[in-house]
Amino acid sequence: MLGILKETTTQALLTALEKGEDIESTIEEIAKNITYQAISEGEPTQKRLTDISRTVLDAAIEIADEEQARAKEIVKGTVYGIKEGIAKVIEKFNYILITTPLEVKEAV
Repeated sequence: MLGILKETTTQALLTALEKGEDIESTIEEIAKNITYQAISEGEPTQKRLTDISRTVLDAAIEIADEEQARAKEIVKGTVYGIKEGIAKVIEKFNYILITTPLEVKEAV
């Protein structure tokens, strides 16, 4: 799964660079959405969060290595995007916990 995630991230980031419009915020949005989707597809364990975050960041770093002139924008946008994606998952998880009936919580 991580290989597919890395390839998807790479392609999305390259597309953003080709368009060349507001690169940092575009990459941030891409990283946020990819991170959120990947984490939401399974259990939000610490290991999964770390593996997904590392995979997305690795893809961005490889691209930044090739695109030295835009490296700072690429990495900064990716880091903030990953952070936002994880925060979005935590909000979703908290909402589920809040709206779960007490009987179900006790049973679990």
